[in-house]
Amino acid sequence: MVLAGVLLAGCEGRNTQAIATGIGTLAGGVGGALLGRQLGGRNSSGALIGGLVGAALGGLLANHVSHRLNAGERWRRNTAHRRLLETPVEPDAPLPQRRWVSPDDPSTHGTTEVLVVTDGGQCRTIREIAYVRGEELRQEARFCRGENGQWTRQA
Repeated sequence: MVLAGVLLAGCEGRNTQAIATGIGTLAGGVGGALLGRQLGGRNSSGALIGGLVGAALGGLLANHVSHRLNAGERWRRNTAHRRLLETPVEPDAPLPQRRWVSPDDPSTHGTTEVLVVTDGGQCRTIREIAYVRGEELRQEARFCRGENGQWTRQA
């Protein structure tokens, strides 16, 4: 399993790919750092070196993966994410999920689902599982709605 992918919600326009690449690189770097730290051992220098190497490799891998979707696939994926975040969540109702499929390659598809709703519905933790040309990609992220009504990814 590869920790990678990009969650974009509410990002539109010409900068979508640049934003996707940046978020994917950051997410991969964080995931790689956490894994590298665990594998680096209990002593502080081993954990530090493992974390740094993991961050670098994770960031590079995620950056590479973010470029694997074509424009049509990114549009469908981003639309699914936006719709998921905008879907009302009712108490005692199933949490929403959205699916997307590549217009060019049905083996490239994904599902994004809400896992947890907090802060009176203003924050949501979501998980994406995507299959890009046979490779499984997973990621979780937390988004909160700001005062301006826009959803933003939380660190």
